[in-house]
Amino acid sequence: MSDNFNYSAQSAFFLYNEAVEIYRVVSGILFLNFFISLWLAWRSGKKRAQGGQGYFALLMLSAGFFALMYGLEIITTSIPLKIFWLKLENIGIVTMPALWFMFSFVYTQQARWFSRRGIFLLFIIPAITLILLFSPFSHFHYASISYETDIGPINIEGGVWYWVQMAQNYFLLLLGSFVILRAVVRYPGIYRGQSFVLLLGVLIPILVNLYYLFGKYLFLQPYIPVDFTPVAFVFAGVLFSFSVFGLKFLDLAPIAREIIFEKIPEMVLVLDADNRVVDINRVGQDWFNIKHAQITGQPVSELLKDLPELLEKYNHIRSIRETITVNTASPRDLELVITPLTDTRGQFAGRVILARDVTSRNQAARLINQRNEMINLQSTALNAAVNAVVITDLDGTCIWVNRAFTEITGYSFDEALGKNLSFLKSGVQDRLYYEKLWKTILSGHVWQGEIVNRHKHGHLYVEEMAIAPVYNEKKEMTNYIAIKQDITKRKQMEKELQDANQRLQKQMQEIISLQDQLREQAIRDPLTGLYNRRILEEALEREVAQAKRNRTNFCIAMIDVDNFKTLNDRHGHPAGDMVLKSLASILMHNTRQGDVSCRYGGEEFAVLLPNATVEGALKRANQWRRAFQMLHKSFNGQTLQATLSIGIASYPQHGLDGQKVLEAADKALYESKSRGKNSVTIFKES
Repeated sequence: MSDNFNYSAQSAFFLYNEAVEIYRVVSGILFLNFFISLWLAWRSGKKRAQGGQGYFALLMLSAGFFALMYGLEIITTSIPLKIFWLKLENIGIVTMPALWFMFSFVYTQQARWFSRRGIFLLFIIPAITLILLFSPFSHFHYASISYETDIGPINIEGGVWYWVQMAQNYFLLLLGSFVILRAVVRYPGIYRGQSFVLLLGVLIPILVNLYYLFGKYLFLQPYIPVDFTPVAFVFAGVLFSFSVFGLKFLDLAPIAREIIFEKIPEMVLVLDADNRVVDINRVGQDWFNIKHAQITGQPVSELLKDLPELLEKYNHIRSIRETITVNTASPRDLELVITPLTDTRGQFAGRVILARDVTSRNQAARLINQRNEMINLQSTALNAAVNAVVITDLDGTCIWVNRAFTEITGYSFDEALGKNLSFLKSGVQDRLYYEKLWKTILSGHVWQGEIVNRHKHGHLYVEEMAIAPVYNEKKEMTNYIAIKQDITKRKQMEKELQDANQRLQKQMQEIISLQDQLREQAIRDPLTGLYNRRILEEALEREVAQAKRNRTNFCIAMIDVDNFKTLNDRHGHPAGDMVLKSLASILMHNTRQGDVSCRYGGEEFAVLLPNATVEGALKRANQWRRAFQMLHKSFNGQTLQATLSIGIASYPQHGLDGQKVLEAADKALYESKSRGKNSVTIFKES
């Protein structure tokens, strides 16, 4: 029995040493994978501008970190330290699937589906996993941890959250693999070798991880309880790197085929030597309304059956470049290029037919020609115009003038070209005038006005001008156009007409003045300036009518200079005229605005007093009488003095019409004279 125990102990010791050697080899492989992953990450990082290289570098770093931590877990004999490495290696475990998923989308040119929010969501479950592992709740991830020896990996039993994390990992791995495999299927035959490499790189990490998780249930012997997933990822990275740096797969395959072939705006058709369709891009599929799978391998005659004339003409031509018109429902102009393909031996292998629809371009060219013809026609019309037309840039520099400009200014086209229009200034308009002009056109408005410019020969001329801004399709101001008209002769005629008009106005004023004088002479007494007897009669007639309508009254005062004949005989007519003028002056300055004062005849005067009572008229008459009595006029060294006799009558008290009232006032006047003169008498019925 002792011998059996010793044999068993020796066998166990032998197996332990053998396991130690195996685990050392495994850890060495893992450490080697760590350095390989660093090298791959460095090489990919240098080409990160190309599709997916940045994410590929991060994926290699994550796999390398996983391999390093897993190798340390295996080779370390301290159990607490093993558990620490186990937790750290989960950083690589949870990030590799997410990075693989992002790499696959970016690599296949579908990065548009990514956003910051989407990337954040990808790492929510991995973040929770790492928080659980480094917290007292790690049992939700690892339900149990066990080990058989102090060297080698720790045996784990997954908890609830472990399978949540695994579900996300496999979902992201499978979805990313599906995206890449879908892209592989779309590659043409020329990339089949590279596609196999990529397919192999996709499947290896998935198969290795499945073996680690479920191999002990499927393969009882031999089963190695070591997770070679990081090694598989690094191995896949080596394959990808070979594609990147050896076959240039990431540089050419998806990018060249997808971007250049599929997205080129021309139709591309590839035929083999027997005129069978090898490939056709999406533009060609749209043109012929056919799917890629329907036409690949079919004779080109099947594709061009609706265009027999095209098929007959170009069926056997290997190289050509020309523009043709295809008579379809809507005729199209095509720029056709046929290029031969040769194999490695230089033998004819097929043709590439490239067709570009140039219908719009040709239509645009025809439209441009029509516009050029229209521009030439407009230019001819502008040159034939009577008005000068000038086109300038935004600084006012001349870039085009018509013939009328030369006729007006004296400067030829070549002399004006490149010059600022300010060279025509005469100096008549000041700086403020031009500042207002520029302010108007810079604000986008049309300026209109007159400017005095200087002719090439030195004389001044006046031009009527309109300046308008010109805009391009983007509504940006690009030029100014000025239309000028020489109005020098017109201005001269306007000046002559204005002078004639002024002379006419002056003559009209003189005529009006003469008419006013004649009118005054017709209604006024030339000696005293008072109204004459005719005006009194007219005013009296109006006043009677108004008094009857309004039931009002008025008074008339008849005035006579006492002893006037004696004064006139003694001192002469000039003295008598002086006395009469003095009386007229008193009446003018001592009557109301509505009163009518007139010279009735000789030395006799009359005053019509509208709306006046007898008492008011009496008071006013005495004022005139006293003022005249106190008046002393010097004539030829002698003092002249006279008195007044005044008679007053009222309407309707003393008469029912003007003549009756006038007669009553005259009778009252003679009553004053008979009573000794120098008095005022109110008419009384006898």
